[in-house]
Amino acid sequence: MIPLGDDHRSIRAPLAVWIIIAVTAATFVWQRELSGFGQMRAFFVLGLTPAHLFGIRIPPPHLNDIPAVVTLATYLLLHGGWIHIIGNMMFLIAFGPTVEGATGSWRFTALYLGTGALSGIAQALTNPAETAQIIGASGAVSGVIGAYLILFPNARLIILTPLFPFSFRRFRIRAVYFILAWVGVQIAMTVAAGAVFAGVAVAAHLAGFGSGMLLILFLKRRGVKLWGGRRYPGPWGG
Repeated sequence: MIPLGDDHRSIRAPLAVWIIIAVTAATFVWQRELSGFGQMRAFFVLGLTPAHLFGIRIPPPHLNDIPAVVTLATYLLLHGGWIHIIGNMMFLIAFGPTVEGATGSWRFTALYLGTGALSGIAQALTNPAETAQIIGASGAVSGVIGAYLILFPNARLIILTPLFPFSFRRFRIRAVYFILAWVGVQIAMTVAAGAVFAGVAVAAHLAGFGSGMLLILFLKRRGVKLWGGRRYPGPWGG
């Protein structure tokens, strides 16, 4: 099931969401233009390496371009392929605009970066001595989903479901049901295969989701009610 968005129209563009998507897409295009060695170097320098973050290993001088703590933000921009980036950006498009409407652009950016950093730390803690890089925006996107659940559990999401052969069906479902099903999948993957399941950093997903539920309590606009159901605040139509 692919979430496309919700059934409420905005009267103002979600600026932060579109800037994040544009910067992430531009970074991905830049990655694709690099040579094989260039891509490896970009991942090493900009990706989140647990052993570097916790000071267990120090990167060589010629690959030590930025402090390890900065990679808690830069790793969100890197993706391993088309499916990776498209999946993350589609979920951001589905949930991000409504959350930005409840926070404003600056606070939404803080939510995105904050949950991304916390999810990266959580994933790194599963193996602090790991020298492979963590990349991808899924932890931050999971944070946005967690915030959405706290704000609008009863909103109607528009879902696209593939049918066979080669057809699709659109339907609406309450956000709480879709999100809880998504959380259930993450927990099931964690139980089945630990913190990483077929290359998916599920610990980052769960940590991002939980931190998003917490941070939105402090980052929402004044007057925005929690568990707000179908009524949307600020620039969003009801």
